[in-house]
Amino acid sequence: MGGDDSLICEQKTKTMLSLRVSFFPLVLTGLTMSACSFDGNSQGSGGVDETYVNQALEAQQSEGQTYTGTMNRTQQAFYVETARFAESLDELKAGVPNTTDSYQYTTQVIAGKAVSLAQSQNPQLRSFKGIIEIDETKGISRSALCITSEPRMPAEEADRDAKDPSQACE
Repeated sequence: MGGDDSLICEQKTKTMLSLRVSFFPLVLTGLTMSACSFDGNSQGSGGVDETYVNQALEAQQSEGQTYTGTMNRTQQAFYVETARFAESLDELKAGVPNTTDSYQYTTQVIAGKAVSLAQSQNPQLRSFKGIIEIDETKGISRSALCITSEPRMPAEEADRDAKDPSQACE
């Protein structure tokens, strides 16, 4: 790489990608663009190091997991106060938007359980499902936070434990 190419590479490497995740900004630095090399390998025209892309996707996916967990906890509190689950996000008042760039959020009551969904709007992200049920005979609540096994799946089909995707969601 010549002197001019090195200067261009240095300027492009300092370029920052700001990824707006609805509840917090994430700033990634060190993107390697055209005419630059990364670990000795040319990225080609307009290339971006895959590590940074994966980190951006993980940040977007954490939005879905965080908001689904928020809906779960808020449904539990709503039940304690009203002896029933909220039928919608508007009624729940959890501060979760209906839609972001990454996810569409809903909550509803199905067969006596609160079911909250984070449906991915990006084909590279997994979707989430939160479930709260009350066992009134034992006086306990049971919660689950599930993730789809693959991206592009409907949130209703989330069947893996979000904390440990190798485990089935119960």
